[in-house]
Amino acid sequence: MVSLFKIEPIKINENILLNKFIKYIALLILPLSLLMQNLSAQREFVYFPKAIPAWDISHTAGISLAILPRAIVEEEIRQVPVLDYQLRLGLPYNFSINTRVSAVYIANQASIGLQWSYSYDDFSFSIGDNTAYWYGFADIDGFDIVATGWMNYPFISIGADLEEVYLTIKAEMLIITNQNTSVGETSLYNQRNKMAGYAVSFAIEQPFWKDNDFLLAVRLNYATFMYQSWLAVSTSDNKRMFPEFIIGFIL
Repeated sequence: MVSLFKIEPIKINENILLNKFIKYIALLILPLSLLMQNLSAQREFVYFPKAIPAWDISHTAGISLAILPRAIVEEEIRQVPVLDYQLRLGLPYNFSINTRVSAVYIANQASIGLQWSYSYDDFSFSIGDNTAYWYGFADIDGFDIVATGWMNYPFISIGADLEEVYLTIKAEMLIITNQNTSVGETSLYNQRNKMAGYAVSFAIEQPFWKDNDFLLAVRLNYATFMYQSWLAVSTSDNKRMFPEFIIGFIL
């Protein structure tokens, strides 16, 4: 494992930060049961694999928090919160376009993809593929460090409609199409066409207040690389767990 730079240790209790984040999520979820009486009949969803009407749009805005493995980032801060925006555009014949943008200044990713959905009674299924471009940059001791890459995420998902709640399980493959890290015009690291790992997501979408819906998802990434960890360049092929928590409001 090669580290591009060394940051002076920052005295942050990571357990306290994580506990506060979990408590914040709990405070958002607990009032939901008291807010059901003013809900509209048709709920919105983004993760749930059911098809949406052609040309309709469902989108969500919130934050995601990835926790990076200590073996990769060492002294660097392990929690990486990012702004997160996701959108689904309905197409004819049960197809839909998926887009997602995640940004946190030094590490950013934008993706677009296509999925096809099928429903039977209260259950829905979808299969699709997303392609993402990510970009990271930092100015360290006067050196401009830039990293770019392309990722591919083929996936399948299955969900259950429990009237007021949509439950979804999503399985993905994480494929590195291309990745490059450079300082100025000097390339430090490059790889392409590599299977990085797998991911499983568990998502809940449910009413929050009147016409607003709430998203809570946990994504468990078991991979050699995640774009949020690009500053710590690792040449190891060992897969590690990258948990990611996503909360947002469906607009």
